[in-house]
Amino acid sequence: MEKSISRFYFDYNATSPLAGSVRKFLAEGDFLYSNPSSAHTSGKKAYGAYKLASTELMKAFNLSDGHRIMMHSGATEGINTLIKGFAASQKRDGNIIHFFYSPTDHPCVFNLKESLQLVGHKVYPIDIDGNGNFDENVLIERMKSLGDVPILLNYTSVNNETGVVWDLERVARVKKQTGCYVHVDCAQAPGKIRGWDKLNTHLDCYTYSGHKFGALKGVGFSFIKKEFQFSPLIIGGGQQDGMRSGTVNVLGVMSMHLAIRELKENFSPDDMEQGLKYIHDALQELFGDKGYIVADKMTKNLNTISLIIKNNKSDVMLAAFDIAGIELSAGSACSAGILSPSRVLMSMGVDENDAKSFIRLSFGPDLSLELAKDYVISLTPIFERFLK
Repeated sequence: MEKSISRFYFDYNATSPLAGSVRKFLAEGDFLYSNPSSAHTSGKKAYGAYKLASTELMKAFNLSDGHRIMMHSGATEGINTLIKGFAASQKRDGNIIHFFYSPTDHPCVFNLKESLQLVGHKVYPIDIDGNGNFDENVLIERMKSLGDVPILLNYTSVNNETGVVWDLERVARVKKQTGCYVHVDCAQAPGKIRGWDKLNTHLDCYTYSGHKFGALKGVGFSFIKKEFQFSPLIIGGGQQDGMRSGTVNVLGVMSMHLAIRELKENFSPDDMEQGLKYIHDALQELFGDKGYIVADKMTKNLNTISLIIKNNKSDVMLAAFDIAGIELSAGSACSAGILSPSRVLMSMGVDENDAKSFIRLSFGPDLSLELAKDYVISLTPIFERFLK
């Protein structure tokens, strides 16, 4: 957990502080400044560093030559590239795609549906229950009923608002039985679930954002099976084998390699699980019937507690915590003074008033039982103000 000037930062699902190895790298200041596409010595040195970091990222996730890696500016760009690019590639061949998504997906997925429909593609929301779960068999039958058509499924492995985890083996079964293509949104996975670095090689694409696990902002990567065809979103000089043109962000790519390596070395899921359980149980006892933890019957990640304090507004609670030096977030967003209920919670059947009373705590990968006890001491008096 990042603590500075007596402030607690519990918003790791929004963004993560820089990893120690990345801060050290930046402090040393010996940066590779040259364009990695240049043919001179400095350019070759930059290209070598980029290729080494790319290779190490592939190794970190135990992937082989069956996948390519594409660098981009983060998950929003990566997801837009792969979903729109797949649709464009199929359209060029005279096909329309049938795109399946969840109402609980990140906005960069959820808001793609209109742009796909405008050019003739079909979109289908997946039915979600009150715990943020879906029925695997129902999804398979819906896909099979479409016949022999290109189907793309977006699958969010870890939900950013609720912490709900969808196991990769479930979607692998869907793919096996339907032949659909699968893109996995893994932005919230590194350092937050067990086995985050163990991927199912049968799935088509995985997308990550560097700033979610301690790397620099404005950089991310996607793993893509070589058979998965898509048209590039960004066209230019043909860098990265034409997948994404533009000068590669070498320093950003190096920061992702360093942050992932540090995360793998220090990741302790047992410690995180003990710490999260302590906070969960303490808050549940504190709330009584005046609040509840969202999707509490589902498999959850190791760092997130999403909760509703009834008859209170998210923005008011967040302001109180902020004044007390504790930084949290809410699933709802405040725009021009108007509080909007969380779309994710509403899609799970949470009523509008409760959805406006939602706040999220998301902790760092150093979470432990010892830290959790300190966190509860700091959180309790602020929560008590809203439970009277």
